[in-house]
Amino acid sequence: MKATPVSFSTRNTDCITWLSSSSGNFDMKEAYKLARVEVEGNCNENFDEEWIWRVLTIPKVKNDVVFRNERSQCGLKQEVLAKATEFAYIDINGKQTINHRRIRVSWLKPPLHWHKLNSDAELWALRDGIRLCVSLKLPAVIFELDAKLIVDMLQKEDSSQNSIDALVSDCKSGLREIPIVQIQHYYREANKCTNALARRGALLPQDFVVFLDPPADVSLLLSLDSARMAYDHFVPSLVSVA
Repeated sequence: MKATPVSFSTRNTDCITWLSSSSGNFDMKEAYKLARVEVEGNCNENFDEEWIWRVLTIPKVKNDVVFRNERSQCGLKQEVLAKATEFAYIDINGKQTINHRRIRVSWLKPPLHWHKLNSDAELWALRDGIRLCVSLKLPAVIFELDAKLIVDMLQKEDSSQNSIDALVSDCKSGLREIPIVQIQHYYREANKCTNALARRGALLPQDFVVFLDPPADVSLLLSLDSARMAYDHFVPSLVSVA
């Protein structure tokens, strides 16, 4: 951990986060650890059905065992084997394969009187970009992000607190200071400039840098964007095979 974000917009009190979770949230993985009573690498030896979590067709069995401490009369092992057999039969008689469909993506300039801010999945950088837009008093801004999760976090009202709550709160607060805002997801291939700047920024000692002129590598990518250069992006799609 290099730093802990401090909110500029709110002064919330400290919140409780789940220690072993990278996001600070309690999820299914943490519930599994809790069920096994994992403490500093030591787990409950009585809970030895770890392998059942790999079977995708038995969520009811997982819930009964972990959250209700219930087991079927015929025994957990027998029930899991029965479900696994059923899964294997279905898998043999009807399979789904993943194909990838190619689409062409490119960076598009914003409409007249609009500005556009492109960012990668880094919330720190997004917060700095929003503050820059506010300081410049831009009236209408399109924010394009390659992380769908962050797009969803910014678009929904969520009062839950976690380890990145300060950054998200600052981003939402800054967005409210811009008169017209549009937030949308874009594919990484459609914004080569952002990726190039992110790689360069990872090597810089400064926390925030403003370039008066684009670096040489970014300048080339800007020229390609101006020419509407298109790139390949592969979208996964499921195909059923009888």
